[in-house]
Amino acid sequence: MEHELVQTMKSRSNFPCGPAYRSIHKKLAAIHLDSPNEDEGIEQLVESHASSLHMRIYLKYDKSRYENNGMSHVLDGKLVQPRSVPMLDRLYDMPEEWTLIQISYAYDHMSRFQAINKEKSKNPDALHIVRFVCGEKARHQTPYCINGSNSRGASHTSCRALLCYP
Repeated sequence: MEHELVQTMKSRSNFPCGPAYRSIHKKLAAIHLDSPNEDEGIEQLVESHASSLHMRIYLKYDKSRYENNGMSHVLDGKLVQPRSVPMLDRLYDMPEEWTLIQISYAYDHMSRFQAINKEKSKNPDALHIVRFVCGEKARHQTPYCINGSNSRGASHTSCRALLCYP
């Protein structure tokens, strides 16, 4: 299923808008985090962040393909590198004492279509918390993800406990 979705995205002439891009990658992350392939799920979560930045980079790349305006640094494709390999390379360059934490809302297909209700709790139904080690340690310790859920009867840790809410 993922392979078909990725191929469909690549075959489109235009890059998907920010919310669609974020939703696609969060859904792919949910699929992979529930399977033994957790590393792929973490990569999809990383890709779901900064969706508007991704969109601007792709738009700049597409624009520069059709114009000759001296933007060879964009045309070489260095800015358009999918996956988290460039991000992991940057982790190696950071100080070894650092640890990066990425907190993401879990995929919720209804969140894009619901009206905001003031009485509704602002707490998310589920979170993904990813820990990245920096420096030389990053070469030996892969990132890992903790899933938290606020739903009743869930087997995951609650989101409140993960974020140390009172």
